[in-house]
Amino acid sequence: MNIHSIQQQDSRLKLSYQDYILFPSDGKRHEIVDGEHHMAPSPEIRHQEISRNLALIIASYLRENKLGKLLYAPCDVVLSNWDIVVPDLIFIAKENEKIITKKNIRGVPDLVVEIISPASKRYDLVMKRKLYERFGVKEYWIFDPERERVEVYTLSESDRRFLEPKIYEHDQVMESSLFPALKINLTEVFSG
Repeated sequence: MNIHSIQQQDSRLKLSYQDYILFPSDGKRHEIVDGEHHMAPSPEIRHQEISRNLALIIASYLRENKLGKLLYAPCDVVLSNWDIVVPDLIFIAKENEKIITKKNIRGVPDLVVEIISPASKRYDLVMKRKLYERFGVKEYWIFDPERERVEVYTLSESDRRFLEPKIYEHDQVMESSLFPALKINLTEVFSG
């Protein structure tokens, strides 16, 4: 039985990576989760400022410590033929860099960062959190620009589920086991 006959047996048609690559380059973020198309407009300036600030902090740390690669949106992460996402920031540890191809990431990143907007809040907090948990992303960081806070989900090694999130407020310092000795001052990340 091939993939197309499996798709046809499903009660609804699932979109695949082959469909994804046909989406227009229209400045919007297109993703497929469980075969369903999701689209969001380009991010607002505040979103981009937070992404830039965080990327600069992590990239500087990685330049010195050589622990892996940090990539930024737009960069396709192909988790399966029916799950293609475009996170804001992606970290892949050195030992997992084989998942980086010329075109995209083909596999599970160690860290995924999403910066939510009012339009994407439920999608990022519920659907994508479940997706990243299901595929085994080690850490999922959700930045909320309105509330100036971060939720950090860490995958439990024993049952492969996300633990209760650690919550960091805008005036706190954030740490991650993925980046030993790195202290992320959130005041710097949330500053314009």
